[in-house]
Amino acid sequence: MRKLNPGPGRNYLFGNSGLYTPYSIVIPGSAGRRLNLNDTTVAEMIASIQLIRNDLVVGIGTGFLIAPDIVLTARHVFSGAHDRYNIALGFDAEASVGSSIKQVRRKVTHNQLDLCVLLIEGAQKQWFRLATHPPKIDEDADIAGYGFSHSDGRLRCSQGTGSITSLDPRSKSIWYLINTSSGDSGGPIFQQRAGHYEVVGVHSEGAGDVLMGNQGVLLDDEVVSDIREMVSLAKEQ
Repeated sequence: MRKLNPGPGRNYLFGNSGLYTPYSIVIPGSAGRRLNLNDTTVAEMIASIQLIRNDLVVGIGTGFLIAPDIVLTARHVFSGAHDRYNIALGFDAEASVGSSIKQVRRKVTHNQLDLCVLLIEGAQKQWFRLATHPPKIDEDADIAGYGFSHSDGRLRCSQGTGSITSLDPRSKSIWYLINTSSGDSGGPIFQQRAGHYEVVGVHSEGAGDVLMGNQGVLLDDEVVSDIREMVSLAKEQ
């Protein structure tokens, strides 16, 4: 397993091109995001992550449950300056954030991939399964997250569908033609398999090419193993 960093640590990712800067793109001609999710269970497994500074929300990201008390998200979600952050679960994060904020007991970040595990207080009833096998190019996948506000201004979970355009097991990358925005960072790229929702990727950034689409971390066997080890580290006391 690649070196892990339990605890706060550094939250920037560095590569050959220097400091990692996330961004997302809207794909011309692709399906719009929908507020009425196909299954409300999905929204119940999605977390909004709000970065707070001087009592103001200065950043928004997405996470999702992979166990009763574990949220998986993107590491760069926490890279902005902030005093604290709130984690809330459910369809309407803005309405629920005051009453259902989840306390984070520990954070574990991956030193190479854009991944972060949060151990939260309490136990939830539903969660996503990690991929049992990688997806295939041209298969459909979904993303759910808090990248787009509703017309009434509320921050609500929305879902989008599109095709997978490319997979790179070497760089652990997956690309997909699904509209995203910055608040979707850390959201699950998932498929329905045998009656269950399986996560095949974690949304990370825009590819910069409308033919490739947006990009995430591919959850192959090695990455899934890393995530399980991160969970074990988070639960160590």
